[in-house]
Amino acid sequence: MQADIYFRTGELGHWIGEEQWGKGIMSKVVPAMVGWCWRTFGVLVRISAEVREDNLASQKLLKKAGFQYEGLRPDLICRNGVLAAGLMFGALRSR
Repeated sequence: MQADIYFRTGELGHWIGEEQWGKGIMSKVVPAMVGWCWRTFGVLVRISAEVREDNLASQKLLKKAGFQYEGLRPDLICRNGVLAAGLMFGALRSR
């Protein structure tokens, strides 16, 4: 989590090793982290996150944690030398 108290925004990033995929670990961690951010950084009004276009599990995870899809950014994320589009998600304190 990276927070900017002057702009009142935060950015959430998450990653887990492939051998841990599908175990439900991040489905517990991400909502807990979002809740912690709202409580710890009382001035924040928005948290954003970006995921690869082909990472359906992370998209579902963010939606379950209260994030909404906001848009697509071409060639945003590079993994193993391959560029992929990134999907932008955002969560507002008021929702």
